[in-house]
Amino acid sequence: MDRNINKFTISIPENMEEELSVVKQKFYCQKTQTDMIRDLIRRGLESLKEDEPVENRKCCEST
Repeated sequence: MDRNINKFTISIPENMEEELSVVKQKFYCQKTQTDMIRDLIRRGLESLKEDEPVENRKCCEST
């Protein structure tokens, strides 16, 4: 694991906390919550790479 670890804090809505709790029990019962969150972030980032290139997205353009 990378030794250069940055820490940050996020706030999540209660319903997301409940969803994460279910996911933890179902898929990550042998992992820490931190490991679960890292894996979910990593998976999300990987899925973005598989999507259409960023330069073709309109979400970052001003309206």
